[in-house]
Amino acid sequence: MTPHTFDGYAVTLTPDEDDGGFVVTCRDLPGLVTQGESHEEAVAMALDGIMTLLSGRMDRNQVLPPPTPAQEGEAWVALPGLVSAKLAIRRAMVDQGLTQHDVAGRLGIPRKSLQRLLDLYHASRWDQVEAAGVALGLRLRVVAVAA
Repeated sequence: MTPHTFDGYAVTLTPDEDDGGFVVTCRDLPGLVTQGESHEEAVAMALDGIMTLLSGRMDRNQVLPPPTPAQEGEAWVALPGLVSAKLAIRRAMVDQGLTQHDVAGRLGIPRKSLQRLLDLYHASRWDQVEAAGVALGLRLRVVAVAA
């Protein structure tokens, strides 16, 4: 199984000459289009847009596209560590052809509990997320890098 790292996505911030601010798009997530009045606001809106788009893909059981390295002129939008872990788990489930029911059974928890655990906006406990990873043959790790 190929490991997938969902630590963030590269975005393009294009100055909006009509209204000011920036329009944000993402090569890896073609449905992402958002904007912000400042560079900082545009990046914050990009993070929210990325999480919303990926949540929707998870709800529809669609494949989560892994991020590709940033290219010249792109900004990197880092995802929170817990979100990265949940995305890796969801991608492993799809890669292994497993349903939420299958994984919940491996963990001995109700399917609704697994749904909540995988919710990108839910503040899940790390030990539970890690257990879900182990149930899929994953070793989740935390890597600290300079911000």
